[in-house]
Amino acid sequence: MTSPRPSPPRPKKESSDAPERSATRPARQEDGRERAAKRDRIVEPPREPRTPLGQRLRAGATSAGGRRLIRSVLAGLIGTIGLICSVVLAVGALLVGLDADSGQPYDLVSGTCDVLVGPLRDVFSFSGAKADTKEALVAWGAGSIGYLMVGLVAQSVLRPRPRD
Repeated sequence: MTSPRPSPPRPKKESSDAPERSATRPARQEDGRERAAKRDRIVEPPREPRTPLGQRLRAGATSAGGRRLIRSVLAGLIGTIGLICSVVLAVGALLVGLDADSGQPYDLVSGTCDVLVGPLRDVFSFSGAKADTKEALVAWGAGSIGYLMVGLVAQSVLRPRPRD
């Protein structure tokens, strides 16, 4: 194994070169800034001064910004409620589909799903073996999709559009 050869020593820079280089660097930076300024011909509006969050919320409670905030929070709340109802109904349909329809957890989910589905449970009627299971599965599955769609549509209608 051979040892790496040492690199040749670098020549020392003279002190007279240092002022010239420092003098040329700002000139290069200025040239770059001038070029960028020539390319950027878009005039940007001045920025508004920053205000604390509490002051913005107090001022926005009665203005259009406050209404936008309320609509945004309400849209998020409705979307979240729709999603939770959809998940509960989907879990109930899954329990019925897996024949896990016995015990206290199923009774709790079954009661909740029947309340959420309401009259939709009577829309579908099956006959034969396990007709109640089929009705619950279809009604809860359709209810789950319905809650999800209604929540998404309501959320998209209520959420304020961004300003142009």
